[in-house]
Amino acid sequence: MVCTLKKPPGFIRPGMMLDAVFQTGAGKTGLVVPQAALQEVDGKKLVFLQRDATHFMPVEVKLDEQNEESALVVGALHEGDRIVGAGSFTLKSMLLLSSMTDD
Repeated sequence: MVCTLKKPPGFIRPGMMLDAVFQTGAGKTGLVVPQAALQEVDGKKLVFLQRDATHFMPVEVKLDEQNEESALVVGALHEGDRIVGAGSFTLKSMLLLSSMTDD
């Protein structure tokens, strides 16, 4: 692993080897999804699960952590589920349009 320090102590020299301990997350569970997959409908976060080539199902998820690129979500998703990333806004629009015609 290569590490860059903003203000290295004086005893550290370029190319020096050392032992380090890294603190990781608190053992959180969930799935990491791209931010593009997340949509909000009625104040709830959704992703669209791909059932087959032409059928998609909205699934409510809860955000645990997120950054600009991805989010750790918990909910009804399982490892291996196929979710929609870049096309999820289109599916959200279709969902909202279909709910308007149901009224």
